[in-house]
Amino acid sequence: MQATDQAFFEAYKRLDRLCSDAFSCRNGVTAYIDEMNRCSPRGRHLVPGWEQDLSTLKALRHLRNRMAHELDTDGVCTEADAAEAGDFHARILSGNDPLARLNRMAAPEKKPPTARVPENVSRDSGRREKPERNIWIGIAITAAVICLIALIPIIFL
Repeated sequence: MQATDQAFFEAYKRLDRLCSDAFSCRNGVTAYIDEMNRCSPRGRHLVPGWEQDLSTLKALRHLRNRMAHELDTDGVCTEADAAEAGDFHARILSGNDPLARLNRMAAPEKKPPTARVPENVSRDSGRREKPERNIWIGIAITAAVICLIALIPIIFL
């Protein structure tokens, strides 16, 4: 196995392991490809470069399968192949991969709803406890705990 083949194989294994962890399965790149195929109708329209990324992943998987299952595959990989596998791995980690981009576009950022107070209602209805009272309650609880801790040796002797 040549150095470029070995570099590609290691980069592919890292990518496959990352995808396996993400999809909780054994064949991670295949699961990623399957998910892209499942989401393809939306992905093609919403994510620029969707088809190119899908094609690249399929080519990387095909190259890995050739290396793993065929004879005389020495020198079939280029440095660009290893770089593409490493690049896709980095894109997944940074959240810039096609599925992450699709998820961000499909689920727009939601702002928490804000309560509207009618103009004739006071914002402070008087129901809130004063902060000073909360402090005294905390001090009282702390003092009670300290007293109980101090009584433990007396009780068990």
